[in-house]
Amino acid sequence: MDFLRTMITGNTAFNNLEFPSVYNAAAGRSEQCSTETPGAGWSLVVTLSADEDERLHGLMTKHFKSVAQRDSRLGEYSGIHSRRVTDDGSIQITIRKKCKTAKGKSNLEPAIVDTQRKPVDNSAFRGGSKVNVMCSALPTNSPASGKWGMSLFLGAVQLVEPVYMDGGVDDFPDLSGTTDPVTSAYDDFNDEIPFN
Repeated sequence: MDFLRTMITGNTAFNNLEFPSVYNAAAGRSEQCSTETPGAGWSLVVTLSADEDERLHGLMTKHFKSVAQRDSRLGEYSGIHSRRVTDDGSIQITIRKKCKTAKGKSNLEPAIVDTQRKPVDNSAFRGGSKVNVMCSALPTNSPASGKWGMSLFLGAVQLVEPVYMDGGVDDFPDLSGTTDPVTSAYDDFNDEIPFN
C-alpha cells in the first residue's frame, strides 16, 4: 500500500475519541453509536497553524505525485480531502479511524498518551487542547466529489496541553447563608446580564 506515516501538530477543535460516532446527514452532525454501527469511527478535528498547514500541504502533494508516477489510475491532485477553511479563516482537518476494517475486522481504539508517552485515562479533552497526532495518509478518490486527493487515517494521539471542562460549576453563585437559594441564584444570574 502507498501509505505515508506522519505526525500533525495543532489544537483540537472537536474531539470524538471518547466514543464511536457516525455522521447523521439529516441532522447535520455526528452522533454517538456502537462500534457495530455501519460507518462508525473515532475522529479528531485539528486546527492547524499556517506553517503546519503549509508543511502538510507540501508533504501530501509530494507523496501523491510520487504514487501517481507508479499508479496511472490516480487523477489530478485536489488536496487533503478532510481539509477545510472555517468562516473565521482558520484551517481544520479531520482525522478518522473506523471501528471496522473493510473486511469487517474490529479496529482498536486510537491510543491516547501524555507527554511521557503514558496512557491518558481521561479522553474527554476539549477544543483548544494542544495535540500531536500520528496518522497515515493514502491517495484516494472521494466518492462525494469524484476528486483525487489524500485521506488521513488516525493512528494515535499525544495530549500535550489538555483542556478539560470543569462542568460549569464555577459559574453558579455561592448560596451559602441565603434563606431562599432559588430566588438568590436567579437574582445573581440576572444581575450579570447586561441587558434585561
